[in-house]
Amino acid sequence: MGQSWSKEAGTDNQPSCLQTSPQSASNVTTQTNRPEIPVEEGTTNPENSSDNINVQEDTGRAGQTEELDKAENDIAEALKSIHVKDPTTDQKIKEAEYLCQLSDVYLKKGIQSKDGGDFTKAAALCNAALVRARAEDREDIEQTNIQVSQLFLKHVLRIDKVVDNGCADKGKLILMEHREFVEKEMKRIEQEADPYTLEDEDPTIREVEKKRAEAIKVLFQAIVEQRKVFITGLIDECIKVMGPPPCKYAMIGFGFTSHRIGNSIL
Repeated sequence: MGQSWSKEAGTDNQPSCLQTSPQSASNVTTQTNRPEIPVEEGTTNPENSSDNINVQEDTGRAGQTEELDKAENDIAEALKSIHVKDPTTDQKIKEAEYLCQLSDVYLKKGIQSKDGGDFTKAAALCNAALVRARAEDREDIEQTNIQVSQLFLKHVLRIDKVVDNGCADKGKLILMEHREFVEKEMKRIEQEADPYTLEDEDPTIREVEKKRAEAIKVLFQAIVEQRKVFITGLIDECIKVMGPPPCKYAMIGFGFTSHRIGNSIL
C-alpha cells in the first residue's frame, strides 16, 4: 500500500486509497490508473510569455478533463465487468481496488472543477471500498477519506483548516449507544408485552396487544428524538467549519421515522 499520486509543482499530494499492482489490475485499469497530469492553476512553463499563460491554462484544463472523463468511463466499465450479486472475498477486494481508483479520479476532478459534488462522490466511493477491502487496507482508505474532506475545504470553500476526524468517531459512538438502547428496549417490550405467548381465546390478549403497540410507539418517539439531537449536532459541526447558512444542502431519509425527523428539523 502506498501513495500513487505524484506531487507536481503547485499540486496537492493526495494519497490513493489503494495501490493496484499490474499483476492484479486489468489492462483497462492499468492504462487509466491515475493519469499523471497537473491539476492546479499556475503550472505553466515560466519561460512562456504572460500573453500565452491563460491560453495554455485553458487548453491544459480541457485536456485534463478529457483524460479524467476517459479514466472514469474505463474504470466504471471495469467495475461493472466484475460486479456480481453475491461476490466472493477476492471479488470484493477487486471491487475495492476499482472503487478506490474511481474515487481518485473524482478527487482529481473536484480539485480541477471546484465542484463539491465531485468530492462527495470521491468520499462515497471511498466508503464503498472500505466495507469491501481487506482489513490491512482499511487504514489507508480512511486516511484518504480524511484527505478528501481536507481538499474539499481547500478547493471548494477556500478554507485552510485541518479536518478533525475525532468528530466522526464521536458520531459513531453515539449511534452505537442509540442502537444498544433500542435493542435493550425491544427485549424489555418482548418480556413485558408478548401476546404471542397467549392463546387466541385468552381474554387478556387484546390488552397485551394494546400495551405492546403503545410501548412500540413510545420507542419510535424516543428514536426520533435521538436522531433529532444527533442530526442537529452534525449540522452545528458543519456550520462551525463551513460558516452559517444559506448554503446548498440535502437531507435524504426514508420511512416513517425519517419523515418525522425531517418535519421537526426543517
